[in-house]
Amino acid sequence: TARADREQLIASITRIEYPGGDNTLLNSFFVQLERASSSAEPLRILHYGDSQIEGDRMTSFIRFKLQEKFGGSGIGMQPLVQLYGYQLSLKQKASEGWSRYTAFGKVDSTLGHNRYGALACFTRFTPYPDSLGLMDPGLSSGQAWITLEQSRRAYRISRNFQNCRLFYGNATDPVYFEVWADGELYDADFLEPSSGLREKSWGFEEAPVELSFRFKSACSPDFYGMSLDPDWGLSVDNIPMRGS
Repeated sequence: TARADREQLIASITRIEYPGGDNTLLNSFFVQLERASSSAEPLRILHYGDSQIEGDRMTSFIRFKLQEKFGGSGIGMQPLVQLYGYQLSLKQKASEGWSRYTAFGKVDSTLGHNRYGALACFTRFTPYPDSLGLMDPGLSSGQAWITLEQSRRAYRISRNFQNCRLFYGNATDPVYFEVWADGELYDADFLEPSSGLREKSWGFEEAPVELSFRFKSACSPDFYGMSLDPDWGLSVDNIPMRGS
């Protein structure tokens, strides 16, 4: 395989073009970035794209350069189950039985609602009645697990986080959960029933290399995602929407 020509690549770099040549249009954006770097306030950037950013392509580099300059760490929001088991910045594994529902592509018309969350998708480990989801109802056991593991391919800044937050809703039944950090039980409790958006969070002095979640319930809630964020500074979310 031929190596890339560094000089040719440098010569192909094109500056951002502004309407009317007005390069002040992004000033307010950079003011917010500077505030995040000089205060204890968090700031979140959501990077939406199509399949070209799947697997954290592009976003991982943009995240690294922004966090390196303006502060922050972690990889932001993630779906509990990836479309593919591949991600540059994180290794994810999941049990069988998860269904993935999206607001793009082939939309499931049987849901009766459009609450997909910020990632434009949610996951469940028990199906909706008559759902067109990916799961075979025969696989449903009322329990499921996911495991998140640091990737050696991730930027060092991305591997560090202090806060893990789980977002869920449409929960008709309580959900028993266990959180395991590097093979040790870290927390066990119940997610409370709620028709609206709920959040469960955990704090870590040092980011675990491996983080596992086990769920058990007669009826799964809608899981909108999970975030791995810093105490302060920037979080940058990778949100691919295939075909959009």
